[in-house]
Amino acid sequence: MGSGIQLWPNNAGARLLAAEAALDLGDTERAMIELREATRLGREDNDAALLLGRLYLAQGDFESANSLLRRHVESRGFTGPEAHLLLASAAAQRGRLGEARQWLEELREHEAFEGRAVAELARLQLRASGAQAAIQTLEESGLDLNDPRHEAAARQWIGLLLATGEVERARAWAEQVAESDSPSLQALRGDLLTDLGEDIAARAVFEAALEADPESGPAL
Repeated sequence: MGSGIQLWPNNAGARLLAAEAALDLGDTERAMIELREATRLGREDNDAALLLGRLYLAQGDFESANSLLRRHVESRGFTGPEAHLLLASAAAQRGRLGEARQWLEELREHEAFEGRAVAELARLQLRASGAQAAIQTLEESGLDLNDPRHEAAARQWIGLLLATGEVERARAWAEQVAESDSPSLQALRGDLLTDLGEDIAARAVFEAALEADPESGPAL
C-alpha cells in the first residue's frame, strides 16, 4: 500500500485503493487521510468524497459529511442512491428535516429507488409526528406496496402496522402477495408471519423464496 503511494503520490486512484485497503485492515484514520488526498486530487473521477462523507457521518461529524457528500453529487452527478440517503441522514441528524425531505424527494425522481426514498420519508415523518403520520405518508405516496420494486416501503409500512396494533391490515397484505413470485416480497411475508408467531408457515415461505432465489439475503 505504502509503496504504491510513493510511486504515484498524486494519483487519485492509487490513493483511493490505499484507502480501501486501510478500511479492510480496520485503519480508519489512515483511510481518511488517503480519501482526503483522493478527493483533492480527482473529485470528478472517483467516489472518494462519498466514502469520506460516509465515514464522517458515522463519526457524528454531520457538517463535514454534508459538505463532502454535496461535493460528490455536484461533481459526479447521480451515481446511485447512497449519496442522497446519506445527505438526508446528515440533515436529519442536524434537525433539518425539511432539507432531508428535499434530498429524498430528489431521490424519488429516480424510479428504481422510489420505494426506498418513500420508506425514508416515512421514517422522517415517524420522527417528526409519530407512527400514524408515517403510515399516512406511505399510504398516500401512490406506491403499489404489492410491487417488488417498492419492497423497502412495504417493509416500513408492515412494521408500522404491527407497531400500532393493526395486525389484520398487515395480515391482509400477506394474503394479497401470497401468490407473488417475488423472493423479496415472500421474505417480507415470512418475516411478518414470524412476528405473528406463525413459525411453521414462515419457514415454508422462506424455503419457497430460497427455491426461487438461492441468494436471497432476507430469506436466508
